[in-house]
Amino acid sequence: MNIEKKIDLRKKSRILKFTKRFVLFLICILMIGYSYQKVGIYLDNKKYSPPGQLVKVNGQDMHVFSKGTGKQTVVFASGNGVSCPYVNFYPLYSEVSKYAKVVVYDRPGTGWSQSTKSSRDIDTIVDEIHTVLEKSGQKPPYIFVAHSLGSLETIGFTQKYKGEVRGIVFIDSGNPEFYKDNPLSSPNYGTTKLLKNFGVLRVLFQTTNMYKTLSADKNGMNLIPKDLQKLDMAMTLKNIVNDDGLNELKNSTINAKSVLKNGKLGNIPIRIFTSQSNSTISPAWRKSQIEFKDWSSDSDQTIVSGSKHYIHLYSPQIINKSIIDLINHK
Repeated sequence: MNIEKKIDLRKKSRILKFTKRFVLFLICILMIGYSYQKVGIYLDNKKYSPPGQLVKVNGQDMHVFSKGTGKQTVVFASGNGVSCPYVNFYPLYSEVSKYAKVVVYDRPGTGWSQSTKSSRDIDTIVDEIHTVLEKSGQKPPYIFVAHSLGSLETIGFTQKYKGEVRGIVFIDSGNPEFYKDNPLSSPNYGTTKLLKNFGVLRVLFQTTNMYKTLSADKNGMNLIPKDLQKLDMAMTLKNIVNDDGLNELKNSTINAKSVLKNGKLGNIPIRIFTSQSNSTISPAWRKSQIEFKDWSSDSDQTIVSGSKHYIHLYSPQIINKSIIDLINHK
């Protein structure tokens, strides 16, 4: 064997050794990151116990928080991608609970609710909500407060249990016609899930302002108390990007068509609040919000100045006044 071949073999051997060591190093880093995330979730679960009750629905726990008293029950339905509805709706239920009983339910895969194997079709979702309200001891009549995609399940619930619903407040919620024509997706789902599962997001949350960056359209969570911000951070690290939420997005068009097929809401009062940002960015959204009023003969629509998608985290007083007016509505 000549000298050149020996040198070439040595180079290949060094490259192979380096590659093996790098792969081993990478596997170790991933294992450490994965363990770091799992331990973090375990410690957060011990630190933050459910403020409400856990109810078995289709074999999985669903969390329901309730507060206050009254002849009417205000039910808050969060939008897709909200990691902790209990925190997200705080500026609303903390005030409304002075006038009525309030209920916040965690959809599967959010808050303290377990993930579910059940289909995310509208009928299943509506039945889950009715079951969790019934089993947790809630009593109609209900006033629903729905944010974003929560409009579909709220309308679906009202269609099926019309005698139990006294009114609806929609917070930058989609008109079913809009969801029918505009399929929803989660383009960064895979990447974000990897970053979460291997602890990268947890490191970034603790060493940078990423939590505040992700909360930019939530007014930086500035209306949320500091202790609840810490809870929301923990819930975000546990629940951000999950299969239940992804399946709800995938089913949004089909669910919208089902809701449309079942007809409008008659004279049930609906109050529609539209964010200024979405109205400006999307002419289709603005048009669909105006047309949303046709879903009831007793309807009103307001564009909330200076607000983004989470209107209740910018101008909760406007939403609260509308809810309280419905509570007092004769």
